[in-house]
Amino acid sequence: MKRLLSAASKFMPLAIALASIVVVLLLYVSGIGFLDLLELKTYDLRLQSRGSLAPSHNIVLCVIDEKSLRREGRWPWPRWKIANLVDALSEKGAKVIAFDIGFFEPDEYVDRSLLDELETEVKKGLTTKVELISLLERIKNQFNNDLILARSIKDSRARIVLGYFFHMSREDVEHELDHDQLMKRLSLIETSKYPIVLYRRHGSGPSPFTKAFVPVTNLDELTEAAESTGYFNIFPDPDGVVRRIPLAIQCGGDVYSPLSIQALWNALDRPPLSVVVSDYRVAGIKIGKKFVPTDANGNLLINYLGPPKTFPHIPVTDILRGDIEDGILKGSIVFVGATAVGIYDQRATPFGPVYPGLEVHATVADNILTQRYILKPKWSGIVDLLTICMLGLSSVFLLWLLGPYRAVFVCAGLFVAHVGACTALFWTRGVWLNIIYPAISLAMTYGLLTIYYYVTQEKEKKRLKVAFHQYVSPFVVKQLLKQRDDIHLGGEKKDLSVLFSDLRGFTKLSKNSAPQELASQLNEYLTAMTDIVFKSGGTLDKYIGDGLMAIFGAPVPIPEHPYKACEAAIEMIKTLERLNTQWVTTGRTALDVGIGISTGTMLVGNLGSRQRFDYTAIGESVNLGAKLERLSTYYGMNILISEPTYHAVKDKLFCVEIDTIQQFDGETTRVYCLVDREMPSDQQHKALNIFSMGLRLYKLKQWKQAAEMFYNAHKADPALRVAEIYLRRCKYLIKNPPPPKWNGVWNSS
Repeated sequence: MKRLLSAASKFMPLAIALASIVVVLLLYVSGIGFLDLLELKTYDLRLQSRGSLAPSHNIVLCVIDEKSLRREGRWPWPRWKIANLVDALSEKGAKVIAFDIGFFEPDEYVDRSLLDELETEVKKGLTTKVELISLLERIKNQFNNDLILARSIKDSRARIVLGYFFHMSREDVEHELDHDQLMKRLSLIETSKYPIVLYRRHGSGPSPFTKAFVPVTNLDELTEAAESTGYFNIFPDPDGVVRRIPLAIQCGGDVYSPLSIQALWNALDRPPLSVVVSDYRVAGIKIGKKFVPTDANGNLLINYLGPPKTFPHIPVTDILRGDIEDGILKGSIVFVGATAVGIYDQRATPFGPVYPGLEVHATVADNILTQRYILKPKWSGIVDLLTICMLGLSSVFLLWLLGPYRAVFVCAGLFVAHVGACTALFWTRGVWLNIIYPAISLAMTYGLLTIYYYVTQEKEKKRLKVAFHQYVSPFVVKQLLKQRDDIHLGGEKKDLSVLFSDLRGFTKLSKNSAPQELASQLNEYLTAMTDIVFKSGGTLDKYIGDGLMAIFGAPVPIPEHPYKACEAAIEMIKTLERLNTQWVTTGRTALDVGIGISTGTMLVGNLGSRQRFDYTAIGESVNLGAKLERLSTYYGMNILISEPTYHAVKDKLFCVEIDTIQQFDGETTRVYCLVDREMPSDQQHKALNIFSMGLRLYKLKQWKQAAEMFYNAHKADPALRVAEIYLRRCKYLIKNPPPPKWNGVWNSS
């Protein structure tokens, strides 16, 4: 069960990441309004940051602007003035004139010249009713502005395209229409109908087109006079911004085209025009050899070229008065509409909240003419899904590899790279890839994994605190928490130093002292010794009766652990001397301590049974440390260190070789006495030098000379008990010489 939980915890980050990715994928497929709106805003920013593009020179806007209103009068103008505009544009060489203006009601403008003409004729002596009616009929036909405009449209050398609009639902219509009225209106927009709707692999599924209820058409005489008609319906996105336009709307059983398509179709001399439908979705529009890609419902993403007035604007008044350059309109598509404040069709676009609807239609025509599209092809959805997965999974890998602190910068770099790649593809290829959902996948996965990391981190902190607060100092606990990735508690082999200390004669003392007083003295001693271990960066392994075992170099690595262990041992001796001074003054017994230090490879970690385990170290080097602590009493030394410890500290501390002993594995090793950080007193220094010379003679089997040296050493320092021990050995070996291959180890048997 424990292994199962351990395995589950290893795969938990991956499970969290996969769950996060699945959630984002579901959000992407279902579409969340707020997130989709954010994506639309990134679309706008990409379009704005791309900069302006040059429009086609074949498209011109003839605008009813403030200048035209000042010079020609307030809007609406009489239609004879529109007729004059048609005549002027035709004379200037315009190939197509497309009106983003509706002529839905008869012109009620009465020209004063009509009244003057009537007055003149009456004064000539008309007397009969018949003559008066005939006069009125003639004047009516002569001054009918709608007929004047109809004649100009019919006689124009330019092809005229009139605009109309659709009511999209029955609720938009104020009065009921019967079938005949609907059919009549549809007949008036016959010229805007797509001649061909080409179905490829189309079954009996629902129609993919945007559906309208009824058209609102221009006056009959104007519609009949015009070459073509096209709707100018524009539908904004939920945020009110126009980013796409329907290129096909179904009304009745037929599919109709917009003003921009009709204007361009006539400008291209009416090549084959068709709508392509495939697999229950609109694939696009074909105009001759040009193909216009659309979304599934026939909408075109508008590739805005720039802010308002990217296309050339020519005031209507300048055209009426002939104040334009010759040839500027020759062979061009002229879109006529209003841009003056208060009368024009104002739209919000990615380039700002104020954009003439007239320029939207011109932009669509330019996109088709130059084949500059913004595309969202079928494969873009697959790329979006793959990017969601890849960015989500990358956060798992980065957190595992770098940790949460450094990974956040790399994840930020991935986000910037993702945005940069999507933007570059948008600028160079016109392909729209999603930015928001992959970014959410990256952020959500990283965020959840970071939360998981910190939750597990806090648990790990608590576990480490519980495991080590009684073994090491608070500072070392903090180091453990910082370096926990480098710490293994399950058991590992490491090069460490171990310290054993034990009070001498304490067992005998306990028989002659009061238990409470003895416990108080022992607690005071162990507290002081433990503080020294913690201060030196060591780990308190355990208390062993009146002694203790400490590890240096684990669980927090210490580069100079042999020196730290020796430093702690020296401090223990000095601290005990101060405690003894205090105890003696209060009538308590002074204590003595023996310390053994060993350095080498040990197995360290949480060792024990399933029911109980402790953080400890085991191995031959540990056993040697315990043996040195016991031998310290025999040799009369306070601190004994092993040969590896000596080699690590000999340049910093004063040490003297004491003996060569045999370890539990049969190998021999030298034992050294640690004196102090500095040189000992002159008496001790003299005695130790004499002892060292005696030890060299002893190893050369020159027993008599060695005995003399040991005698002199003991005489120089009577406290040097080891000299006395060697003096006895020499006397024995003189009488009982060892074998020829003697290794210097004293066999007490």
